Amino acid sequence: MACIKIGLILLAAVTAFAYIKNSEDNWDSVKSPAEFLLSYGYNFEEHKVVTDDGYILTLWRIPKKLSEYRTARQPVLLMHGLLDNGMTWLLKDIEKNLPIILEEASYDVWIGNNRGTYRSLEHIDRENKNWVVPHGEFWDFSFDEFARYDLPALVNYIQEATGFQKVVYVGHSQGTCQWFAKASIDPQFMNANIAAFVGLGPAMYVGEAKGLLTHLLLYSHLTEVMEMLHMKNFWSIPGLGWLYQFFCRLAPELVYKIVPPIVGHTKVNHFDIKRLGVMGANEPGGTSTQNMVHWMQLMRYGQFKKFDYGKHKNKQIYGDEEAPHYPVDNLKKLEIPIFLAAGTADILIYNSGLDKIKALLPSGYEYVIVDDYSHLDYIWANDADVTLYPKVMNFIQRSMESQSNITQNNNYQLK
Repeated sequence: MACIKIGLILLAAVTAFAYIKNSEDNWDSVKSPAEFLLSYGYNFEEHKVVTDDGYILTLWRIPKKLSEYRTARQPVLLMHGLLDNGMTWLLKDIEKNLPIILEEASYDVWIGNNRGTYRSLEHIDRENKNWVVPHGEFWDFSFDEFARYDLPALVNYIQEATGFQKVVYVGHSQGTCQWFAKASIDPQFMNANIAAFVGLGPAMYVGEAKGLLTHLLLYSHLTEVMEMLHMKNFWSIPGLGWLYQFFCRLAPELVYKIVPPIVGHTKVNHFDIKRLGVMGANEPGGTSTQNMVHWMQLMRYGQFKKFDYGKHKNKQIYGDEEAPHYPVDNLKKLEIPIFLAAGTADILIYNSGLDKIKALLPSGYEYVIVDDYSHLDYIWANDADVTLYPKVMNFIQRSMESQSNITQNNNYQLK
């Protein structure tokens, strides 16, 4: 009995220590997205967007600071990467985050959450597509569906809510992948609805991706085994932020050592370790096992193709035994400003993968190479507000100045 008491006392002490450390980040790690933004004087709205196939997506908006009068502003949509969620754009000290920089520059900021993240787990058919069933139909999707359904649903919703004809799109990693997929299938949609595209860590061709976790997933075939066992939910579990945060607080340096083998080793650590608790409280976002398998297919074969179900099911769905390539030649038809950013330490996309993307784009695109940046530094680096975001902001501003047809409908009433 005495041992149990001592153990409980030690556990309580360790827990107290971990949570006392919250003061280092102004208690941001225990705040919801709304509480985080409101505590710093920014407005917050949460919207629900229904896709054509019935998924209900969570969309956040930072329309205007609480102290300022609300006027019409150019909307910008930010989309997260794989195993991520919308909060990834807000993990740093408030003034260093790209959405806040955009807001301060008088843009109407929207942050999306793809289906299957723990922030977008709803469907209009709750009986047959309930996320709590780990082998259920809810989880039958990959980034094919992000491109086909989620992206246009979010863009169209923002257009309806703001009255603007076009939306600026900023994607990170998978957020760029779903954009390229949609653009290759329907470049007319992009030309009609997107004012400018910013791709941070653009991901299409990842056949030469390196990294410990990448190799582990590839050679162990873990995701494929999970799919065979009908374990369709891949790490999308709401309510576990307190546990991840606990470990991030208890041993931050040790926890962070997991990150570089996955996204790339840098000469300098660009992430503020004191914010690791905030990251742990909000990450990972999760996804479907099918989406993870799709990414493994891209890495294994080095091609940008739709999901490969196997010969028999491919024949049923696609009319051919082989999964089709995305028609990437259509990217040449894009008529919008494009900006890409890649880091020299990004082991997932740098060099050949980036070169292949650049070769597919129409002339006039812009790109920057960021020295010593890994795959997450575009959004997590503590110095991105100095090294990268000024270039992004300059590109967006120039793009807006060069276009006169994206202004708000004069007869539209602000919502």
